[in-house]
Amino acid sequence: MPYRHPSCCRTGSATRRCPWFPNYAEWAGPWRFYMDNVLDPMHGAFLHRDSHSMFGGDTSARFRIRETDRGFFFEKTDQVGVNFDWVEYVRGSMDFVDTEIPYAQDAGPGGVFGIVGMATPIDATNSAIFHWRTRRVQGWEREVWRFLYRTRLEAKHWTVLEQDREVLEALAGDADAEEHLYQHDLGVSRIRRIYRADARAQAAVPAGSVS
Repeated sequence: MPYRHPSCCRTGSATRRCPWFPNYAEWAGPWRFYMDNVLDPMHGAFLHRDSHSMFGGDTSARFRIRETDRGFFFEKTDQVGVNFDWVEYVRGSMDFVDTEIPYAQDAGPGGVFGIVGMATPIDATNSAIFHWRTRRVQGWEREVWRFLYRTRLEAKHWTVLEQDREVLEALAGDADAEEHLYQHDLGVSRIRRIYRADARAQAAVPAGSVS
């Protein structure tokens, strides 16, 4: 079930209420599979083709990696604002991903739908999945967005999330050991190199030397 809002969003005037909704789920799969999934924007056009927000766009695209001062973008070069067309991977105290999904007019005011996501291991085979779902809205438009989300859109987003969960929980624990990656998987390859380097650096630290 979704988290409750923090106290800062449950109290005070309506104009201060948050234009975002936190979401929490637990999946029976390794956390790294979540990162692989979101670093592949093409999965929106295939896995979520019948969803309320990702039904448009081509099933093939050209991609590029664009460096930032906090990570990198993995983005389509020949399609923007149609489907799940880019994702930003951000390194910090906690790694997370950031993306935007276009919304149809019947989803109310506010423009695109923003998603911030992260995964952390519970144990070797289970993961905690966090999402923050956002729109840039103020005043009465913020209230319309919150109303539509609670009454119509939240259930649709859970349907999309369940599609991801079902696929990832069906994967073998070593599903990423024998693969044939291609151009659409540049983001996946990049993040795996980052995590392998992290693992080697941590393994090189003598046991007991970290306080």
